[in-house]
Amino acid sequence: MLRLNVRIIPRISVSKPNKRTRETKIVHPTENWFFDLDNTLYQKPDLFRLIDERINRFVMRFMGVDKEKAEIIRKDFFVKYGTTLRGLIKNFSVDPESYLDYVHDIDVKRLLKYDFSLKSALENIKAQKFIFTNASKKHAEAVLSSLGIRGCFLDIFDTAYFGYHAKPEAYTFSKIANDFRGKNIMIDDYPKNIEAAKKSGFCTVLVGKKSSDYADIQIKDIHNISMANDLI
Repeated sequence: MLRLNVRIIPRISVSKPNKRTRETKIVHPTENWFFDLDNTLYQKPDLFRLIDERINRFVMRFMGVDKEKAEIIRKDFFVKYGTTLRGLIKNFSVDPESYLDYVHDIDVKRLLKYDFSLKSALENIKAQKFIFTNASKKHAEAVLSSLGIRGCFLDIFDTAYFGYHAKPEAYTFSKIANDFRGKNIMIDDYPKNIEAAKKSGFCTVLVGKKSSDYADIQIKDIHNISMANDLI
């Protein structure tokens, strides 16, 4: 059953970031929809498991620890920093591209199938649509192509775009808010990301069964995104 949870929450001002990681300045006085990627646009536990396993292996090799310790580090860094990568960068100066290439070295096309209904739902949203992900652009491209929805999005803002900072860091949302001056909507499955987006002035759509007081609208499944479109 679809659950819509509509609240009015005052806009909270956040200082603009001091450093830009790209030269382009994007200003769109329009409505902009930013979609999280993994666990928002698709649900595929097997893919998440494979990524987690590869993260564990990377940590084992990089830090010289066993599998049990690597899994503890992976989970701890995710909670503290938003991604394991961000924790490895802050604490051990890991090379981010080596990490991303390794953990996303997965045959995505074998696991994800063309999603006609999702493509139709996204096409019904006439606003500009973008991907806003903590993953790499290469991984995002593979996922979107496998789902058949790459053409629905104007651009992909990956972790490299933010200097390898990650949601739910306020910097990532304030950077987007600074680059896009229109009405911004964040669609995400993770309550902490929804909270950070709301505090940066975004309208927020939470996808899934988890709850958040910072969600303007909640839908249980991304295929119902058109219903959120009617209420935003």
